[in-house]
Amino acid sequence: MASYSLISPESKAYARLLRERENLSVRQVAKLTGISKSSVSRICSKRLLWGEALPSTHGEGPVRKRGRPPKLSVRQKRAILKELRKTRSEGQFSVRTLRTKCELHTVSREQYLDFSTRVVISTIKPERRVSYFPRTCINAGNSPEELNGLENSKKAIKTLSRMDATIFKIPPRSPDLNPIENIFKLLGDKLKYDAIENNIEFETFRAFRSRVVTTLLQMPRAIIDKTIASMGKRIDEIIRRKGERLKY
Repeated sequence: MASYSLISPESKAYARLLRERENLSVRQVAKLTGISKSSVSRICSKRLLWGEALPSTHGEGPVRKRGRPPKLSVRQKRAILKELRKTRSEGQFSVRTLRTKCELHTVSREQYLDFSTRVVISTIKPERRVSYFPRTCINAGNSPEELNGLENSKKAIKTLSRMDATIFKIPPRSPDLNPIENIFKLLGDKLKYDAIENNIEFETFRAFRSRVVTTLLQMPRAIIDKTIASMGKRIDEIIRRKGERLKY
């Protein structure tokens, strides 16, 4: 399909006629004229005459901006904000993950800028992590940190190699040997999910303590028994991997 600037005035007039006089949908007009749906929506949304905007014949009130109408509805924006509260605490969070969980195909420009600047800057722009590397080394006194993205990224390792620096692969100093950590992780996720579902933004300490006790008592006993039974396998796997962190 031709771009908007290459569409002839006759085709634009014909598309406007079908839209306004025949009351056809944008999809039907695009099928009859061979023009894209976005161009049809742009042609029919605002009429221009001698450089002045004329009101559209569809309904009363102010004329909206030219182009395709916004894709995100009020319900979809509410779903994005609701899911953002849950996923903001995740380390490897991306816009694609948010769209998948919200079942969205498009994200508005304002939402995308907000996500990219506040949440996913380390995912979509990994070079930003490396740009802070020299200052981090000076401030930290060249002391390695556990699971630091500045030191574990490929660009940082490549830069250190060119500097003839010795790179040590230090395993985590706290391997996951305690099964209760898994129970606390499940408990924390459940409390966070319940707070989002019930729209809890502030609560007293007594209310939070009561909610923690209730959630812990409702946890299935099978999960606790299975976690405790995995203690032996944890120790064997950590010894085999020479102290590296495990994913249980």
